[in-house]
Amino acid sequence: MNKFQCDYDNCNRTLSCEKEKAFGCTMCGHGKMKLIKPTTTCINCEDPIFGNVTPSNEKVPFFGGHDYVGVICSKCTHKKVEDIQEWEKLLHTKFTDTDDYDEKLILYRAKVREAEEANADISKIRVKSFGSRLKTLRKKLKLTQKQLAEHVNITQRSVINYEKDERQPSIEIKDWIKSSEGTLKHIGKDKGKALIMENLSELNDNTE
Repeated sequence: MNKFQCDYDNCNRTLSCEKEKAFGCTMCGHGKMKLIKPTTTCINCEDPIFGNVTPSNEKVPFFGGHDYVGVICSKCTHKKVEDIQEWEKLLHTKFTDTDDYDEKLILYRAKVREAEEANADISKIRVKSFGSRLKTLRKKLKLTQKQLAEHVNITQRSVINYEKDERQPSIEIKDWIKSSEGTLKHIGKDKGKALIMENLSELNDNTE
């Protein structure tokens, strides 16, 4: 689809159509409709983008696990937002950023495979946020938010923000949550708790 604009002074009438060359304007009668060169193209669907848009040379996060360099058109953005909202309904969760989206989809698909192998109902699958998982783990370890913050060298406010999903934990804390959940699952609560507490002080958060 190409975009044309009337070449008459002070006439801003535009038209989008499949034509490729200038043609006489039948809407305003001023002059010719001249082909407008796009500012750039959408890096997702390759449709032309018009207007005052400055393409970025830096990677920009785009939901779905891709890092694009450039500009994404409004059509692709709206479609992706709709996809995200559908996934949030299905997973009964809220995504905080691209990494959170990717990680939860990976976890969900793994749970679906497990449920299908066990002939279980996949509609009952829930995917917890890192915030709720951190809160559950902290309570199993019988730690207050302040105690956990002191162990991992962050502020209590950071722990509160993590548990409310108002801020994403660092990679180190995410890895600690995953490994700790695995420890509790495979070696039991009592031995698992002792091992987690032994290694907890070594965890150092880099988000501060």
